[in-house]
Amino acid sequence: MVLAARPVQVDRLEWEQLSAAILRITVDCGKGTYIRALARDIGAHLGCGGHLDQLVRTAVGAFRLEDAVQLDALSADPSLLAAHLHAPELAVAAWPVVTLDPVAVKRIVNGLPLTLPELAGDQARAHAPDGALLALLRRDGAFWRPAKVFTTE
Repeated sequence: MVLAARPVQVDRLEWEQLSAAILRITVDCGKGTYIRALARDIGAHLGCGGHLDQLVRTAVGAFRLEDAVQLDALSADPSLLAAHLHAPELAVAAWPVVTLDPVAVKRIVNGLPLTLPELAGDQARAHAPDGALLALLRRDGAFWRPAKVFTTE
């Protein structure tokens, strides 16, 4: 099966030769980049074939492996949890943001769609006038619909 080529974003690709047959490759890339396919393609280019022996994801968006806390540590001391929680906005920080007026807030809280100024993409985060994260929105044609609402007002 031959897969169609598609554009991907690779911001950094560094390699270190560990032995005659083993490379360690570090990649900073955009979403949708298949590292296994990259290993296969590098091996094909070198004329020897290639595959992954190990894959470690060191970051996803703002979340970095070095900031992670082992589950065993949290189990041993549950008081650590509060110190390591992040605001929900961090998970969607790269999404377009819109601050809603009180009328739009009421529509979203009631599950109704909105028309909004042009926003890039198909997902956005909506904030209340006070800046609090109110909802995650999904584009539906010309409208934006709440996918998840974080208030019960």
